Amino acid sequence: MRHGRAKAARKTLKFYSLTSKIKAPYKVLLDANFIVSIIRQKVPLHDRLGRLLQGEKFSLLVTRAALRELDSIIDVCEEKCKADVLAAAKQFGLDECEILEDHADASAGDSITNFVNEGNLEGYFIATQDEQLSDALRGMPNVPILRLNRAVLLLEAPSAASRRNASSDERSKLFGMNEEEKRLVTKVKAHQIARAKAQEERRPKERLKPKAKSPNPLSCKKRKNETKRNPDGEKKKRRRRKKGTSSVDENEE
Repeated sequence: MRHGRAKAARKTLKFYSLTSKIKAPYKVLLDANFIVSIIRQKVPLHDRLGRLLQGEKFSLLVTRAALRELDSIIDVCEEKCKADVLAAAKQFGLDECEILEDHADASAGDSITNFVNEGNLEGYFIATQDEQLSDALRGMPNVPILRLNRAVLLLEAPSAASRRNASSDERSKLFGMNEEEKRLVTKVKAHQIARAKAQEERRPKERLKPKAKSPNPLSCKKRKNETKRNPDGEKKKRRRRKKGTSSVDENEE
């Protein structure tokens, strides 16, 4: 299962690297819900992110709005255990993350979408446990999403919006070529097709084994019983002819 997740993560990172130029060192933007989740479940975030991002360098970021949201929840929280978790989450944001300043009246979710709503030019990875925010981010192209699933850190596959954007970019590149470039592309494709056909023709063909012939019906015919019987049912004895005895002598007898 780990191998499958690592392979899917490599494929997703390759996709974003080719389509939106999101490359290492990566920027991982955390929301308040995600920070609370890693504190509550005691997830070693640096270790997990290092493996998920294939050992590449990365930095953690948090918005000022997310810290304000944690402050407001701590103020109204009556249970001490939950208040301690929230306080530890806020301290994690202050100690481990670079703080991104935003508008004072922006909510935590709106603050994050404002940073990525124009094609995510800065190349942020968004780590969130908020389903409503995740749905909004999936509708935006080139936004990698990280989330926790039972203390397992996952990198989501590219969204439909990201795939559509990549396809449109490829079409625009094709249609933006001049005539000489188009002829060159056509020539290369024709060469590849001809080469594939030649390799197919040179490939040795498998010899078909001859089918087994059916047996000769005459050889399968049952032999006739050479022993003759009298009308009474007794076997007729065959007399042997002695040597030197002519047929005349036999008649005289």
